[in-house]
Amino acid sequence: MERIRDYLFDSESDAWTLNAHMMAQKSAHVFAVLMFNLNEKDTKVQSLLSDPSLWLQEAVECDGVEVTTGLPLIHALFACHVSNEFALPGRFCELFDHWVRLEDGLLMMDAKDSGGRSLQPLAFANSNTSDWARSYGTYLKRFRIAEGPPVHESKTCAVHFGTDIETDGPVALKIMRVKEQYEREKDARDADGMAVDGCMSILYRDDAELAEALDKDFCLVMTQASRSLFEAINTERFAGRDLPKIRMIAYKVICVIQNLHNSGRIHGDIKPRNVVRVNASKQHTFKDGAKGGQFEVSKAWKDDSAGELFDAADEEDWQLIDLDASAEISSVEHPNERKLLTGKMSTGYVAPEVARWEFRDGTEGGVAPEAVPAIDVWGFGVVLFQLLSGTKLFMVDESDDNIIANNDKTELMNWLALDNERLHRIQKREDKNERKDKGKTGKSKADGLTATDFEIEAARDLVRLCLRGDPSERISVDQIVEHHPFFDVERLNARQPNKDQDDPNGDREDSNEDQDDANEDQDDEDQEDDVNEGQGNDSNEDQDYDSGNSPRRSNTQENPRFSERVMGLHRLVVPTRFSLFGRTTAPPLENDSHTSKFYAASAHNELIELPAYHFFLSHMQAQAAGTVKDLLMGLERNEMTAWVDMRASEITLKSMQRGVLSSQRFVMVLTTDVLFRPFCLAELKFAIDRFSRLEGGVTKYITFVVEGDSRFSAWDEDKNVPWSSSIKASDIEKLKEGLASLDLDPQEVLRDAENTVRECSKIPYRRRMYEEEAMLRALARHAGFRAVPLPPPQSSELRLCIVSKQSSPIANELKELLQDAGANLCKIEKAPVVLVVLEPKCQADVNAALDAAPANVPLLAVHHKWKFADDRKDLKPEWQTKLLDELEVLPWRAKTNKENATYLVDHEQPALISELCLRVRRALRASALDN
Repeated sequence: MERIRDYLFDSESDAWTLNAHMMAQKSAHVFAVLMFNLNEKDTKVQSLLSDPSLWLQEAVECDGVEVTTGLPLIHALFACHVSNEFALPGRFCELFDHWVRLEDGLLMMDAKDSGGRSLQPLAFANSNTSDWARSYGTYLKRFRIAEGPPVHESKTCAVHFGTDIETDGPVALKIMRVKEQYEREKDARDADGMAVDGCMSILYRDDAELAEALDKDFCLVMTQASRSLFEAINTERFAGRDLPKIRMIAYKVICVIQNLHNSGRIHGDIKPRNVVRVNASKQHTFKDGAKGGQFEVSKAWKDDSAGELFDAADEEDWQLIDLDASAEISSVEHPNERKLLTGKMSTGYVAPEVARWEFRDGTEGGVAPEAVPAIDVWGFGVVLFQLLSGTKLFMVDESDDNIIANNDKTELMNWLALDNERLHRIQKREDKNERKDKGKTGKSKADGLTATDFEIEAARDLVRLCLRGDPSERISVDQIVEHHPFFDVERLNARQPNKDQDDPNGDREDSNEDQDDANEDQDDEDQEDDVNEGQGNDSNEDQDYDSGNSPRRSNTQENPRFSERVMGLHRLVVPTRFSLFGRTTAPPLENDSHTSKFYAASAHNELIELPAYHFFLSHMQAQAAGTVKDLLMGLERNEMTAWVDMRASEITLKSMQRGVLSSQRFVMVLTTDVLFRPFCLAELKFAIDRFSRLEGGVTKYITFVVEGDSRFSAWDEDKNVPWSSSIKASDIEKLKEGLASLDLDPQEVLRDAENTVRECSKIPYRRRMYEEEAMLRALARHAGFRAVPLPPPQSSELRLCIVSKQSSPIANELKELLQDAGANLCKIEKAPVVLVVLEPKCQADVNAALDAAPANVPLLAVHHKWKFADDRKDLKPEWQTKLLDELEVLPWRAKTNKENATYLVDHEQPALISELCLRVRRALRASALDN
């Protein structure tokens, strides 16, 4: 062995000898045999052979020796006699894999000799090593992975592009971290990996050996997509601009969702990243019809600054991927076999009911929401909104599509309907003759969709119907695909795939079959005349805006599903929170004397009401205007909305009732005279009529906020009610006359009001910021909504002493609550902070305790039934000044002693404790700085 080693290696320089180079170039098979022997018996050689620089050493010129210079030894071995028995044997490649790390081996494969030849094609040319060369550096000896980082990586998976070396076909490999999610991806397809039409299938599941190897690594192999919708939106300049392309993509996506639902599953994670284009999109920057064998930049492309004249959307194939969040749909027929959502989601695209579960705090339990089709409808609506507006519904982390801001999370959890600000991001592009350089918002008026008014209204309407907060009120997938007018063009194209697009008369009966249904309830001829008259001269709004030479198909139909007369009704009469294109799921209103006067039954039958407000705030202006303004600001601060009369476009009895109908909850601020005001009682009656018909009744939907401060017209439940025996008969008669003038039954109104005030929950109104926040959170929680999460409490040490009269129950309760909050209680002599409890007959004990406290110790104070004017005189002057003149004394809110259990006050003491802990920490930090 030593002689062989010396023959091949120069031990002094750790380099190949000239003999080794000659043998590699002329007798590679002999070189391989010698290396086999050295590998088995010479450990020193084994360590040398792992160095890639050794293999890449080139032969140098030597007099009298016939050797090719500039040729690395490894190249010489693979190039030697590639077509006969003297070629390098395949077994050598096995040892090469053993000696050389893959990273170094790949570099060697790309290394070139002096003639410019790399190693890989040399190995391909040798029949003994061609299979090895083809599979070297692949995954599972089948897939060559593209260089560079993953094309996509998340907390659950990484995706790499690659090539199947047997077919040369491009593939995508999705390697997953969690077995459960990997199994869900497979379960969403059949045994051969085939998915429903429009969902990406898994490849190679029919090859048992390869499938087993892939399963071991949780690896899915799929057809390589050309681009995701996420990438297309960000790079192809069609979102918020190119309506035909947007509509085509959206129609293909919703049809795939329909196929998936028909197979019994939901997708569960609809978002742009999970929609991919599986065929290459055409380029249109260069002319491919130019002569001379060279591309030329297209003049049409230069002239088309909007980027909309060239469209390949009809030829694009868009599919859904990422079925690891997919779940079986819960069956109505088997309510005991609930199918739940998986834990995988992207919160920027999840429905409100899912967000409430995902963002629940530690005190909330519960199980995941049921897997129902409405969840995918929401996700589709968010994607459609992004396509139509060019903006996202919420600000998200671009790496994982999750919502970032707590306010956005809260808004989503409390979501009722799409607000007008977002809705009007879906806008029509202005005509060039009318366009100004910049709008009020600074957004160029050249932005927006090239569309008719009808198409804009239909687009907004579909997004509104998808983005309903209540899943039972969302439009269904079948209704979207088969009926909604936004997709009339796509349905017509699907029915007539071989007909000329310019033929407006083809299958007119099919294209208009829903128009009769939409108009059959329009029996009021006077109303029709009014609407037609209100339209003015807009009869040409639906004319085709494309030139006859445009290669794109028309955006309009010869016979739109809804006439301009009905469209005019939608624009002129119906508020934007209603939809023209559906029917309500809310319980019908009884056609009694006062309801029918303000809310026509025909309107209820033809419109879908979109709740616009979380709360209706009823109050008496003279006594509670400031209170309601503060309530409104607090609710909006916590991502909730409220109907308030001063913000309404008009203040009439009709608008009040429509405000009640458009609100999810009713809140009345109880002050001294509010229940003696006919309009306030009318609002309460409207709420009673609406909510008494719903599950849970008025006690679930109506809440009273009670003013208890005598400075602001405090309410007394025994005196300030019309049914009190202390009220003058003349005042009651005057109230009844006022109610009768509003066409309301006074006896019925007062009876219902009395029962409602007695039964429904009441929350004391608080003005101090920390108490107000707690009150708003209690109100939101009681109504089923969420408030913006509070910042987590600080973890710094809490040390203080509590001073009070002996055997004070309040002090004892404070001690327990503070200790539960993590406070350490200490003796007065070593106290860094002192908390004083002021209550009747405490002065002697407080004086004695404070006299023993360290000098200049920071003080805090809480009072209960303390009379500031009378009780202070028994305190020492020093403590009077420090406690009552220089310090805010916080009120202790005892749990109510009222027999009426409808008062909600459990939030008040925790709010005080949180505020005290905050102030103790602040005092401790200040003391530390002073020292």
